[in-house]
Amino acid sequence: MGKYERMMDMYESWDLDSLCDEAYYVSCALRDDVARKCRDIRDPLTAALMIGAYFMDADGQSDGDEDELYRRLFKGAPMSESGFYWLRDYRQYNWEPWVINYLRSCSSYELENALRFGIIVCSADGFIKDSERSRILRWA
Repeated sequence: MGKYERMMDMYESWDLDSLCDEAYYVSCALRDDVARKCRDIRDPLTAALMIGAYFMDADGQSDGDEDELYRRLFKGAPMSESGFYWLRDYRQYNWEPWVINYLRSCSSYELENALRFGIIVCSADGFIKDSERSRILRWA
């Protein structure tokens, strides 16, 4: 079993509160990676959240706790939108090509942050679906 398969198994066993805490730290690191790497992105946090939406979109929907994870990610911030909102914008504004280009150009450290965030988002509902697992492992 590889590193990311073990990571998926680990995060699937976490409760939603713990995943939300971890998602906050990982998304902030991912935001910082995007800010350093992509000078043309005006809002690196939005780009980081769209990377999570890319992995969420593997099964074509924002499930209940994936939705809740995004809603709770930044408590007290003006950002109270659910995963459904982010997935809708991901599709509407065609973020997929940007995310794929970003992932292709990542160093191993940057890719690990992106994959960890994707794994956390997909684990929120207690398990990672086969389509989500395939998308994650495609980049591992």
